[in-house]
Amino acid sequence: MTPLLSLLLCVSLSGALVHDGLDERLHDIAHRLEESGPRADLYLRRADVLRRLGRHEEAFADLLRAGELDPDVPGLGLARGRLCVDVGWWGAAEGALETHRAREGDGHEVSSLLADAALGAGRRADAVAHRRRALALHDAPPPDLFVQLAREVRAAAADAETGRAEALAVLEEGLARLGALASLVLPAVELDREAGRWDDALERLRALVDASPRAERWLALRGDVLAEAGRPDEARVAWLAARDALDTLPAHRRSTPLLRELDAHLVRALAASPVDTEGTPTDDPSPAEPPEEQP
Repeated sequence: MTPLLSLLLCVSLSGALVHDGLDERLHDIAHRLEESGPRADLYLRRADVLRRLGRHEEAFADLLRAGELDPDVPGLGLARGRLCVDVGWWGAAEGALETHRAREGDGHEVSSLLADAALGAGRRADAVAHRRRALALHDAPPPDLFVQLAREVRAAAADAETGRAEALAVLEEGLARLGALASLVLPAVELDREAGRWDDALERLRALVDASPRAERWLALRGDVLAEAGRPDEARVAWLAARDALDTLPAHRRSTPLLRELDAHLVRALAASPVDTEGTPTDDPSPAEPPEEQP
């Protein structure tokens, strides 16, 4: 994987850990508990907020209290499964989730969590089966669900070629359903690059360029793929186009960490591909001699 592709994949797939408002929710639930007295549903809600804040021991305590107050409170098994997956208790997670599924029915989150637990326990084939079921149960699956399944089918495959083909099929399904999202296109580009399918990778990047109001990242990556494919002149054209696109941005936009790194990458790439200032060489670069005069 090229350094730029690795960076762009991380950016496209990353989700910020948002804690905004969680402390306020804790205060609100505490106030409601004071007013109403102990309620299983409120302890269940507070446990989820505590889990999202990483306060796992307190979350477990609230789940225990919710179960004591009402063993049949809706969502208790699912909440236990989420928390056990977070802390890596794979067997306990599977038990809680299977109990929830038996009592309250299946759903895409239950299957996704079961996939996480199976993967954590080292059962790749089971993880793939659960993740496929999660995808089938989801009315509007997020792109990261396709990406996760693509990783898992590749890891579970019998050989590298089969793994790439099956992973690419998953990503193609996601692209067909959700469109040319960067979080799906970039893993597909990486698979094409590994297999030497340069034209396929370039066509995917062209779609990103066409669909993006700010295309400098995809132009730069297009240049990298062209260079790797042995097409240096076209690579330089793409890098220069990316540099031109960067230059149109205001200074405060260019100062973001991603665009600073992109700019440095373009400087390095262009410096390593010097242009021929003498023009396109010919088979015989020396000037033609005038014909000798005949006596």
